[in-house]
Amino acid sequence: MDFRSKNVILFGFILFLSAIGWSAAFQCYVCDSVSDSNCGDSFDTSSSYATSFVSASSACTACTKVKDRGTITRTCSTIIATDGCDSQGGITGCACTSNLCNGGSSSRLKVTTVAFISSLPLIIYKFGL
Repeated sequence: MDFRSKNVILFGFILFLSAIGWSAAFQCYVCDSVSDSNCGDSFDTSSSYATSFVSASSACTACTKVKDRGTITRTCSTIIATDGCDSQGGITGCACTSNLCNGGSSSRLKVTTVAFISSLPLIIYKFGL
């Protein structure tokens, strides 16, 4: 197997890993602050309990967070939504359209995305792009 064939196989493998991440079920945090105080406004997505709130569904199109007089509810929605928040009558509802976006302000990168981005310099060097 020549040098160029190995590079093509490596590139194909990286694309395959990325496609697996893109085709996975949509994930949202699903919990409420009445049942579990860890689901409140001070929600910490990096804590060990946050993983127990992760729910995956292929039917989800958005994640939501609703605050109604101090009660927080995070869930997955099948209603097509756009990113943003709206408030009416003391109730604030927010929708977002990326994985685990209803947890708070922290951002998360998929492992496949990080692997792909970190391998770009190697690919560019090897292919001379």
